[in-house]
Amino acid sequence: MEGGEAMTTATLTAEFKDQQRRRLERERQQILERITALAAAEQALAESQGEESDAGGGQADVASDIAEQALDLTLERAERDHLAQVDAALRRLEEDRYGVCDECGLPIPVERLQVLPWAHLCVRCAEAAQKGHHGRGERQMSCKDRLEDFLRRNHVSYQVQHHPVAYTAQEVAASEHVPGKKLVKVVVAATNGSLYLLALPATHRVDLNEVERVVGRAPVRLAHEEELAAALPDCEVGAMPPFGNLYGLPVYVDKALTEDDVIVFQAGTHTDTISMPYADFERLVKPIVGRFARHV
Repeated sequence: MEGGEAMTTATLTAEFKDQQRRRLERERQQILERITALAAAEQALAESQGEESDAGGGQADVASDIAEQALDLTLERAERDHLAQVDAALRRLEEDRYGVCDECGLPIPVERLQVLPWAHLCVRCAEAAQKGHHGRGERQMSCKDRLEDFLRRNHVSYQVQHHPVAYTAQEVAASEHVPGKKLVKVVVAATNGSLYLLALPATHRVDLNEVERVVGRAPVRLAHEEELAAALPDCEVGAMPPFGNLYGLPVYVDKALTEDDVIVFQAGTHTDTISMPYADFERLVKPIVGRFARHV
């Protein structure tokens, strides 16, 4: 394609459409299998709770069961939301609307469709939707500007810090003089065409086997740089903030990150960080919390 022009729906090849259809159908089947497994787990847990109640189970056991049930329900809601996205994409393929932004009518870049085959908005309109309105001819906001705008509109108290260029979590923590456990390390994982944003303390390392258990999919790998560029176009690679909701990505938080009242994270650059209460982050992002990282 000359000049890097994006492929339109008219120029999407039949082979590409068939490939995307197969990916979406596989994704749909896997989602249904996970929903069925979650429903079975919820039923087994309910039966277990009944048996424990009859046997006079302790408060600790009851609390543990309630927490597990809440996590299962959260996972099921996320899966059903994702199923709706996949079904909508399949309808667009049938109606020959696939690859066209629902808002502006312009082509969605093929790179974005390859990373997010269920995408229905171009990057620009996805950003505008997150801001609560759609506009044309606007200057594309930087990740940092968009983050600050999002936080201000949601009445969050936050602070921005500037530091010398730092490329690793350890360097950022040293520059900001903050404990590593308060600094958020963001890792993007990929599996079967889907991306997941993982947030964990800088003192921890992702365990991909545990990620597979938490997200219920395998195999899981780290996302490639080109996938990061397509999914998070306004972020410098390796400086992504943990706000996957601004990019249509599900967010998973390691349990260890929830233990501090304040978190610090990179604001899309290698020179800026933002600090804010974890409670506000959880309220806005609504991440799924699990254990998938190990202290190093």
